[in-house]
Amino acid sequence: MTLDQEVKEALVKIPGHYEILESWEPIADLLSDSFDWAGSKIDWSKTISHDFQMLKGDLSQWSDSAATFAALKIASFKLDTGDIVYYVSDSALDFSVRLNVSQLVDFVRFIVLAAPQHHYFFNADATWCLVVSSEGYIDFGLAKK
Repeated sequence: MTLDQEVKEALVKIPGHYEILESWEPIADLLSDSFDWAGSKIDWSKTISHDFQMLKGDLSQWSDSAATFAALKIASFKLDTGDIVYYVSDSALDFSVRLNVSQLVDFVRFIVLAAPQHHYFFNADATWCLVVSSEGYIDFGLAKK
């Protein structure tokens, strides 16, 4: 069984409706076009309100810390819980996911454990982005538009 299949099967079992989008390239392009990049990573020095946290411990601790960080950003920036969020990976998964902000914390907790890689979460117009990197950091910033 591939990682894609494992994650999709696990995703169906967690509470909430998560829409799997097989055509992830246009969604990744939206993110790519909205932020400045330094190589293959967002150039956080060129974002607004950048914040980050180093993740420590094992994947379970990363998952909890990333979920807590996401909850703080939702509250701090008063993100509308009904707004659409897209998830894309660093290409380790060949699909993306569409969910609501209200589901973000649970999904972050799930995906960090399910697939150790870079995780990108952003809203429908890519004005903000939250990234959990496999190098042990979580970042959040607003695009300069």
